[in-house]
Amino acid sequence: MHQNVSRVVALGAVPKMVELLTKRNSELQYETGWVLTNVCAGTTEETEVVVRAGAVPILISLLQSPSFDVRVQAAWCLGNIAGDSPRCRDTVVEHGIVDVLLNLYSEEYRNIELIQKADMMPFVRISVWAIANLCRGHRPPPHWTKILPIYPVLCHLLQVQDEETLTDICWGISRIIHGTHDKLKNLVSPELCERLIELIRFPTDMKSLSLCLPALRAITNIVSGDDYTTSMLISVENAFPHLVQLLQHSYTGIRKEVVLTFSNIAAGTIEQVQAVARSGVVEILLHKLTEQGVDYKMKREIVWFFSNLSSLHDIDIAIFLVSQKTIPSLLATLDQHSSDNVILLKSLDVFINLLASGSSRNAANPFLQQFPSSFIASVSKLCAGSQSSELQDRCLSLKNLWDSFSKSSTSSMPLSASINQLDHEMELEHLEDEMRGLNLQPS
Repeated sequence: MHQNVSRVVALGAVPKMVELLTKRNSELQYETGWVLTNVCAGTTEETEVVVRAGAVPILISLLQSPSFDVRVQAAWCLGNIAGDSPRCRDTVVEHGIVDVLLNLYSEEYRNIELIQKADMMPFVRISVWAIANLCRGHRPPPHWTKILPIYPVLCHLLQVQDEETLTDICWGISRIIHGTHDKLKNLVSPELCERLIELIRFPTDMKSLSLCLPALRAITNIVSGDDYTTSMLISVENAFPHLVQLLQHSYTGIRKEVVLTFSNIAAGTIEQVQAVARSGVVEILLHKLTEQGVDYKMKREIVWFFSNLSSLHDIDIAIFLVSQKTIPSLLATLDQHSSDNVILLKSLDVFINLLASGSSRNAANPFLQQFPSSFIASVSKLCAGSQSSELQDRCLSLKNLWDSFSKSSTSSMPLSASINQLDHEMELEHLEDEMRGLNLQPS
């Protein structure tokens, strides 16, 4: 196939092919478009030959051809060009494809029920794929101000039932949200969140898996934004149950994305952190942290999650994490991955966060008792071999914090008694009223 494409290009046939696109013969336009689509499926150099021959503006005009087949082929060729490289992508955008597609989707292709019944889906499927390609790339990223006008079209088309089309719609939405975080409040709606949660149902085959991944990525990008859009997402009915269920999926990419989603939520407000604690995800991730055969990159994401979850230094969240055996699980993980600086760094962050949470009471720090007597010596040994200045600084912070609490601690009671005493003190001081209504155990 590629050899044939190379021969067509080498013969200098591309400019002639582009000229044929301008002929008022729909069959000729269709066949020529097909050839050029195959050329643009080749190398970047071959695709740029088509672009330099002036094909892009002609192909964009053919999106409005009276011939449905010509429209489909033009969209396919433009999708190949846009997906080839950032330079080709930007060329397609600069020639006005967004305005043409907006015009089509505001008129002929606006009615979802109609386009699904009237055999219009081939064009919708290919044009949506082309739109998703217009949103690809980071070096450099697309000119989002020129892409954003098509975003409402993608959101509107989320109601179609075709899984292949939905997959590309979700890729387009996730890429736009990722690239335009400063406009997130204007891009995310309750309806969008509800539909995305619907689309991450447990995938059972390759088609549903292909759809679940971009829908999940869009969710991850939403909750990596501000607290407002995160609250909108997690308020959707069954949002947490759907996400938690995906942690049991066999595909590692799905599980990692879910952990990243929870990690982003855990970096939010106290109400969002409490919602995460109630979801049941903590117990599952602690089990995966110590489970044999779990990918070390997955464990990195899990440790990062616990770092975020504990970062507010909230005493009630800290008590909950302690009760779930978070610290021994992290210590066991460090034994297995002692040379991984990310796991070590974020584990130290969790230890620091928990100790800092325990300092909020005018009493001995209740969390000292859960660390083994050799804890600081072991951590210092792990950090000693690292060249990371960030890791060295974090280790020093932990040792200083530990020393300050150890000197002021007069308690020798076991951990469970310390925690019970802390609960009692909080009750006496009437500082737990809000948390009394919070069941931190999985519902």
